[in-house]
Amino acid sequence: MRDKAYSFINIFGLSVGVTCCLLLALYIQDEMTYDKHHNGVDNIYRVTSIMGGKFGNRVMRNTSAPIVWGIKDEIPEIDVVARYVNPPSVALNLITYEDDQFYESDGYIADSTLFQVFTYDFKEGNAATALTDANSVVLTDALATKLFGNESALNKVIHINQGGPSADFKVTGVLSAEQKNSHVEANFFVSMTSSGWAEYLRSPNVIDEWAGQNFMFSYIKLKPGNIPENVIPKMNTVFQKHAAEDLKALGMQKSLGLEAVKDIYLYSSYGDGSPRVTYLYVIGSIAVIILLIACINFMNLSTAKATKRANEVGLRKTLGAYRSSLVMQFLGEVMIVVSIAIVLSLILVQVMLPVFNALTMKNITVSDDKMFFFAGALVVLTIITGLVAGSYPAFY
Repeated sequence: MRDKAYSFINIFGLSVGVTCCLLLALYIQDEMTYDKHHNGVDNIYRVTSIMGGKFGNRVMRNTSAPIVWGIKDEIPEIDVVARYVNPPSVALNLITYEDDQFYESDGYIADSTLFQVFTYDFKEGNAATALTDANSVVLTDALATKLFGNESALNKVIHINQGGPSADFKVTGVLSAEQKNSHVEANFFVSMTSSGWAEYLRSPNVIDEWAGQNFMFSYIKLKPGNIPENVIPKMNTVFQKHAAEDLKALGMQKSLGLEAVKDIYLYSSYGDGSPRVTYLYVIGSIAVIILLIACINFMNLSTAKATKRANEVGLRKTLGAYRSSLVMQFLGEVMIVVSIAIVLSLILVQVMLPVFNALTMKNITVSDDKMFFFAGALVVLTIITGLVAGSYPAFY
């Protein structure tokens, strides 16, 4: 209170550093939540195609259309399978409802079992039957609001053109607005039995092709207690039985692999260069460096002010204070300053979150499910910052 300018500079400097650190910590925490919410996620895997021969040694994230349904019939360890595909070379889908017409991206064609593999919260409709009927479509809440405003979207009919023959689709489900993070980012799903582009997926040159036509994203969910190391050999035995002749005719080598869904977002690097987790290490390092700079600034200011406190320290020693008690006093003062800076940083985080979300194209909130992480991060930051920033001035 006696040296307001010095206190303000120290508190404000630390709070800015802590705010940056907290925002980056929230970003990292959000990135690490992808696909962790699916029921039985430890048993869900994406089927990959391991290519060889004249096509080069590479791993593809997609497979031929008939593979997962073909292997399910012959491998009892597999509980349920599902596929989806964003029609190749179709970036935008033309949607028409009454007099409104607009383009929408990320429109997937999916099996009716998709919502048995992946967990989605439904605002309207039934997840178990939403994609069972032909020409049915499930919309996100944002797209349903865009089309119908505040009206119920269920059973309304919209016209969709996905780059091929267009068709009418009945809305059989609407996903809740608050969805958990997933590597499957779709604005709508249409049933695999539909008219239009889905007809091509059911044509003989696709549905009977085990070797080529690798454009389908395929997933399996194993029954509890089974591990991929035991299932992969069986998958490849069944695959070779059906695909051997086609592989020989095409002069290609191909086998199947499994990739854990919970690891796809952060650790998958197939066709995308470095895995995403690499960037999280960089961001984490930046957060630590920012906090370290704030602590060093604090040390420099405290050390520069040490000469003004020489009389105080001398007087305390004269009156019998031990070195250890003086160190604890200085550390205690620092912890008070850090605590004030932490409280100020909480306000700054709330103020800056909208700007930070716009910058990172995310929708991060300090919700109830993140409070444990947030509180833990604050406690750790308070202790580390207090010790790092206060240790040198205290012992000096």
